[in-house]
Amino acid sequence: MREGGIVELHLPKCITNATKARRELLVLILVISISCAAISMIIVLAKWFVSKKQSEDLPSKSSFKEAFFRVSYDMLLKATKGFSPAHLIGVGSFGSVYKGILDQDGNELPIAVKVLGLQHRATTKSFMAECKALRNVRHRNLVRILSTSSSIDFDAR
Repeated sequence: MREGGIVELHLPKCITNATKARRELLVLILVISISCAAISMIIVLAKWFVSKKQSEDLPSKSSFKEAFFRVSYDMLLKATKGFSPAHLIGVGSFGSVYKGILDQDGNELPIAVKVLGLQHRATTKSFMAECKALRNVRHRNLVRILSTSSSIDFDAR
């Protein structure tokens, strides 16, 4: 006779407490391993999705050039009638805003032109923060940013 009974009867071995404990331990290890793998996969996919979304939000140099009008300083000068005080909308601590009508291929487009006063060191940083905020805001009283122009680049090339 051996554990499990008479050999000729071909009965299965008795399940002991040690066998149950070993089986429970294997199941626990398997559950923990699968859980860790699933959590790791979720983290990797989330990071990939976030990085993909951020890269889609940033325009490439070529799409940046295609997405915005090419505006010269001369065009802005004509649109605002020489930055006339009659076209002045408002003055802030970092610059002035003028209204104008831009003639773009026969279409008259109402525009607002912000002229930065570069006397303050924080002007550029403030302007970049303003553009970043306006990029995500839609309101009937706010204009869409169509283009940028630098006084260094008078021909918009």
